[in-house]
Amino acid sequence: MVLTAVASCGARVIQEPTEDGSDGAVTTTVASTTDTTSSSSLGNGAGSVMTASASTSSTLSGGGGSSPCEACANPMGCCDGECLDLMSDAENCGSCGHDCHAAPCEGGNCALVTLADELLKPTFIAVDGTHVYWTAYTANSISKVPLDGGPITVLADGQVGPQGIAVGNGEVFWTTSVASAVLKVPIGGGTPIELYSEGPGAYDIVVNTEHIYFTFLHFGTHSVLRMPVLGGATADVTSNLGTPKRLAVDAASLYWTDSDSHTVMKMPLGGGPAVELASGQFPGAIAVDGTHIYWLDGTVSRVPINGGETTIVADVGSLAKDLALDDTHVYFTASGDSVWKVSKDGGEPISLAEEQNTPSQITVDATHVYWSNAGTVGDDVADGAIMKVAK
Repeated sequence: MVLTAVASCGARVIQEPTEDGSDGAVTTTVASTTDTTSSSSLGNGAGSVMTASASTSSTLSGGGGSSPCEACANPMGCCDGECLDLMSDAENCGSCGHDCHAAPCEGGNCALVTLADELLKPTFIAVDGTHVYWTAYTANSISKVPLDGGPITVLADGQVGPQGIAVGNGEVFWTTSVASAVLKVPIGGGTPIELYSEGPGAYDIVVNTEHIYFTFLHFGTHSVLRMPVLGGATADVTSNLGTPKRLAVDAASLYWTDSDSHTVMKMPLGGGPAVELASGQFPGAIAVDGTHIYWLDGTVSRVPINGGETTIVADVGSLAKDLALDDTHVYFTASGDSVWKVSKDGGEPISLAEEQNTPSQITVDATHVYWSNAGTVGDDVADGAIMKVAK
């Protein structure tokens, strides 16, 4: 399926063609619904489908009621008794209370912010309370930039094929797939420390307070490995797998997708057998919250972390590349040119950004969505970027 943005009330949604037949997977599709809002809304600052409706606190136009903003006319909106221009008010952009966090509000949408540009193939990305971090596979480097923009700091260069990246315990961790190393460096900079090196194949990485977990794919040896964050001996979490690709971790368990066995797997951090949560999938990126594990498979799909029925949240097409979660939404990149979000409860995917230069990996914090634009496909041209937009 191809992601196609179509205009609807000045918005962008995915138009999903109807298909007959079944892929044989036992799944349930969450009913698709169009978002509505009870406050004055011309969009949500991110291109969503909104239906303006009157309430006791806000209206779009006078109607003889008792609203303090009876005279507010489109595109003005009544927010807390004040008539505001939802097309340009940066604290009420597209809808009351939608804050662009210092970015301009343009046409009811929060403007995209470029944190770093002219980059050579930025790929995996991570965020903490002060910076965005990324690996650049072709540039062989690990870098960071402040959340509000500023000078780029190269934390490590001379890396050979850096891939996954994670931030925790005051340090940045990453893998290099060519040299198959796992390394770390303090977030403030310093000399990188090699924690592991056993031939090519290290790929994705996640960390918690005690351990590093990473996937290892090397000449038929396909494993998920674990080692202490301080360094030390590695141990197979599980081995003899198909092709374990992407990882997620919570307080109790480690999760991974296996593109050969077409499964989503789980294993307790304290030890025990691996448990199959979903089968018959072609899973890629993965993320976990307190109740469900989510993955991309031409769809955004999910299953309860303790097992159960697989649910299709949204049909997003084969170009979907990476995903991230907050309390209410799933955010994902489509490697063609766009960034989207969809409610965890299902509904129409909402366009956050279009005309991007090969968006790749994505992450979120409390206020913003961040992603890497890898740049021109197939060319060693430094036209990649690190981007953000207010949620």
